[in-house]
Amino acid sequence: MNFPQHVIDLVSTAAKQHPGDNEAATDVAETRIRRLKDFDEIRNFLIRHAIQDLVLQARDSTNMTIRNNCNCESMKVYPENVVIGLDLSGCST
Repeated sequence: MNFPQHVIDLVSTAAKQHPGDNEAATDVAETRIRRLKDFDEIRNFLIRHAIQDLVLQARDSTNMTIRNNCNCESMKVYPENVVIGLDLSGCST
């Protein structure tokens, strides 16, 4: 799912106008996007994208909880088991 190019351009311009201030850049971009003729379509796209981001955050949170609370030996990496520079050129994938 890609954002329409004209939306990306608006956001890019706002970011360049406010390089050190994310809030100001966001405010400018939001105001400009809301004025677009195709805003209703873009709004649905933005909502869908925000929901996808929330799903990814939830999965990441779950994965981190599992990783951090797992007592499984298979999930742990020990420095003595890591081989740097191992030649795998003869291995098949």
